[in-house]
Amino acid sequence: MPESKALWERLDPIERCFGHASVEDIIESLEKESSQEFASMCLKLLKKMSPTSLKVVLRQMQEGAKRDFTQCFKMELLMSERFMERDDFFEGVRALLVDKDKSPKWNPPTLQEVLSSRTKR
Repeated sequence: MPESKALWERLDPIERCFGHASVEDIIESLEKESSQEFASMCLKLLKKMSPTSLKVVLRQMQEGAKRDFTQCFKMELLMSERFMERDDFFEGVRALLVDKDKSPKWNPPTLQEVLSSRTKR
């Protein structure tokens, strides 16, 4: 992402694209604005990420807004422990650092296949 633009200059597209309640809606919003460099770069990056992780992190941000610092810290500790119980963390490490093929095989592979129960643990 070009460093020349200040964050405040991107505030409108950030709020417009990321101010949604679901990852699917965020992706859809970015796709609608993909002619804009900012949206295009964000979309490219998000499509590389674990679908489960994207949904969990969005939920973390939504829940964190309702909690104090100590509660957020406890939530993040629990999240890190839970991520270590799932395949996607190890698959991401394999794809990026071990085999270096940069082609992770996420489980599940799409946002639509991520069960809401996987984001609530």
